[in-house]
Amino acid sequence: MALPVITIPIALNYLGHEIYGLWVAVSSFIGMFVFADLGLGNGLLTALSRATGRGDVKAQQRLISTTSCLLAGSALLLGIVFIVLLPFLPWADILNARTPAAASTVKGVVAVIAFCFLLNLPLTTVQRSQMALQEGYLTSLWQCVGSFCGMAVLLLGVRAKLAPALLVFGISAMPLIITATNWWWFFHKAQPTLRPRFEYFSWEESGVLIRVGIAFFMLSILSAVGMYADNLIIAQVCDLKTVTIYSVPARMALMLGAIINMICAPMWVANGEALARGDVDWVRKNTARLIKASVMFTAFGTICLVIVGPPVLRLWLGNEFIVSRWLLLGLGASAVLVSASAPYFVVLNGAGIIAPQVKIFLVFTPVVLVAKIFFGKWFGPTGISFANAACYAVIVLPAVVILCRDVLRHETKLTIIATKTAGSHPA
Repeated sequence: MALPVITIPIALNYLGHEIYGLWVAVSSFIGMFVFADLGLGNGLLTALSRATGRGDVKAQQRLISTTSCLLAGSALLLGIVFIVLLPFLPWADILNARTPAAASTVKGVVAVIAFCFLLNLPLTTVQRSQMALQEGYLTSLWQCVGSFCGMAVLLLGVRAKLAPALLVFGISAMPLIITATNWWWFFHKAQPTLRPRFEYFSWEESGVLIRVGIAFFMLSILSAVGMYADNLIIAQVCDLKTVTIYSVPARMALMLGAIINMICAPMWVANGEALARGDVDWVRKNTARLIKASVMFTAFGTICLVIVGPPVLRLWLGNEFIVSRWLLLGLGASAVLVSASAPYFVVLNGAGIIAPQVKIFLVFTPVVLVAKIFFGKWFGPTGISFANAACYAVIVLPAVVILCRDVLRHETKLTIIATKTAGSHPA
């Protein structure tokens, strides 16, 4: 999280505002394809955490191997489709690359980022496995190594004056290499019994994972398009230079959410195990603590961002980099709202309640996209940030609070019934 303080100014000065904005826009475009795993990664996390709680090693082996095979097949199929379509799609028009330099670079940047994304797809099982075993800190440590290596590639590439597409490839490939190293180390050294093998592939488990994954698949599509299409919208209604002006403070606001995610993500697994044991009280109390801590932290971070953000950004990136405090306020408001809802979402995910979340985003996503396009045309990036915050506050947050409370009440009733049944029929 700290490394962008060094890397963003260097990349921005070397690539220029438009090429850097192109890089960000392409990354956002490819990032919207998180659904390419068909929801299998999140399905694996939910199912594997329950198998871990039961101590069922054979189920763990089947789940990891089956997911790995399915993800490899998905990556291969998407790769073939991408190779076929790459030469024919008007990428310069899609990403609004106006200058000759950006137009000539766009296809290469799309290719290298997509290539790294697809290769990484089957390797993500290691991250889900580590999280399900409550060893997510290992994933974070490896990601830190990847970030440092990416910074080293950037510094060496700038010094060697590499072409923009080649530089983007080097930076994008480094996290892929680190994830592959983590995969090899975890499944060959740390947990060799869980290493994916073809003989552990199970059609029965694949059916279960696909059913759970379909719900996550729909949720991923809707949330990715609704929450992360900002850079693409700005590229269309404004230009690539404005993408840069928006994306840098947006990344600062996302850092607040990243810290909250580090706290809440392990609770997905913990909540799943606690609900499986019937410990609803712990889930309820822990969720309340998480909400209070998350909101207080992001609210304080937003205040700091609004007050010191503009002068810090000018000092950091140069006097021409002027950012409105209203933009920072809109981005911070979204971060506060997302942090308030995050503890509720990890309860729902731990309980396997996904379909109702899909219904929430079926309403939110089209409404927020229309609002972002409308307000983006009239008020620019600031309008987009406030449109996102307003729609999230009106649609997503109240719906997820009500849903989570209903789920916990239902789990409490089930626990009471199970306790009475166990008492009347002793082992």
